[in-house]
Amino acid sequence: MKPDSLRRNLYLGTRDLHDALDQSIGAFADRDDYARYLLGTLQFRAALEPALEGGDFAALELVGELRRDLADLGLAPSPEMPPLALDTHEAKVAALYVSEGSAVGARLISRKAAELGLDDGFGARHLAQQTADRARWPAFLEWLEAQDVAQEAVVHEARKIFTLAKQAYRVDA
Repeated sequence: MKPDSLRRNLYLGTRDLHDALDQSIGAFADRDDYARYLLGTLQFRAALEPALEGGDFAALELVGELRRDLADLGLAPSPEMPPLALDTHEAKVAALYVSEGSAVGARLISRKAAELGLDDGFGARHLAQQTADRARWPAFLEWLEAQDVAQEAVVHEARKIFTLAKQAYRVDA
């Protein structure tokens, strides 16, 4: 990463919140751990995805697959959080950074889900969708660095998005 890049500033400016989320999501020792992850992910994505519609970098829509994954496990979704309002371009860039970055983590989570007997046909459809296109992350990074934004504002907005994710996953740290 370049020292003055938006990606680097986002990474450094949100690292504490990102680390707290990563640690809280868990090791997926069993399907109950995975179910808690699914419920949190649905909460977060249901609040985030409507706010990202119509942007110049199309966000993945995972809510439908998350609901199917929950149904596979015999679970009903929790009441959803209210949709997020992204009023500035900086806020949308920040939300996309968090959203697209989650696909990187989905690669590891999909391996853990497979150990629990879950895959693209049962319980882990959303992970298969997130990890299907390996060119997506590099394309996003190229888009990210081309954005004409106030970097401090994007970092501030990304911290708000990570805080929303912590609420969805019920992370206190």
